[in-house]
Amino acid sequence: MKLDVHKTPEVIFIIANHNPRSSKLRTILNNPEIEEYSNSKLFDLKFYVATFAGYGLHEDCVKKLEKFRNLC
Repeated sequence: MKLDVHKTPEVIFIIANHNPRSSKLRTILNNPEIEEYSNSKLFDLKFYVATFAGYGLHEDCVKKLEKFRNLC
């Protein structure tokens, strides 16, 4: 297998024990400063969304910022 050194790295947040009724995460996600990171050319900012599959980091469960905001 050949390593693709030109591929953009992914920064993936895994958020555990989040209370969906809390506004803390939504406040952070709507902070304009996070947009700078979301649009970075250095890395892809993504968020992991757990499902019944547990914490097996499946690609279908990794979301970009905008899609993750829609889930919160």
